[in-house]
Amino acid sequence: MRLSTKSRYGLRAMFDMAYHSGTLQKHPRQDHWSDMEWQLRNWWHFAWLSGDHIAEQACHSIDRLAWATGDRTPVRCTALGGAAARRGAESGDVYDHFTVIYEYEDGTRAHHTCRQIDRTPSDNSDYIYGTDAWAEVNGWKPIHDIRTHDGELKWSYDGPRGDMYQNEHDVFFKSIREGSAHNDGEWMMRSTMMSIMGRMAAYTGQVLDWDQALNSEEVLGPDTPAWGPLATRPRPIPGRTPFA
Repeated sequence: MRLSTKSRYGLRAMFDMAYHSGTLQKHPRQDHWSDMEWQLRNWWHFAWLSGDHIAEQACHSIDRLAWATGDRTPVRCTALGGAAARRGAESGDVYDHFTVIYEYEDGTRAHHTCRQIDRTPSDNSDYIYGTDAWAEVNGWKPIHDIRTHDGELKWSYDGPRGDMYQNEHDVFFKSIREGSAHNDGEWMMRSTMMSIMGRMAAYTGQVLDWDQALNSEEVLGPDTPAWGPLATRPRPIPGRTPFA
């Protein structure tokens, strides 16, 4: 791991985010389903519907990565990915693992990994390493701690937690009632684009910069969606799948 330049807290820091889980639910093909209906019922497993799991599930880790780095735009990213364990037609065309390194203008490097492979350990941990201390955030356990490098606990969140979905709805509805127009659209779009950028880099095997990703003309789905036949897109092969 490398130490990079200053973070939003004025510390030299590096960032490491992980979202590891098993595969999501699958729906075996029924004889009376068309291709389109079958893919829609298995939307998690088709990139044109889900954006692949880096954008559909692990985007929450990338949200926190974007927040921790001050909601800045990375200048480029390098990524690895593939499908090592997915089996069966209902697994669609998505990958089961990604690793992405985001690079920032000041030299900061941030790392994200995600996977969906059964019978492997699950993890939803975020780490920020600074010169004087490091922080761990894990929403599943839950853990929200800051420790010195010799292990001393400096801070731990001990306030109310509540349900995360209810919390966000409370903020949203409160803003409507108060007319304050709580709008997370800009940073949500930025972190979503970071997820898509990482997916593109993994699919193609190329180092991509932000402008390339933002101006991509990639189309993953059918030109004209219709209720009927729809071939499964071949799974991308890094080094062979071109950037569009």
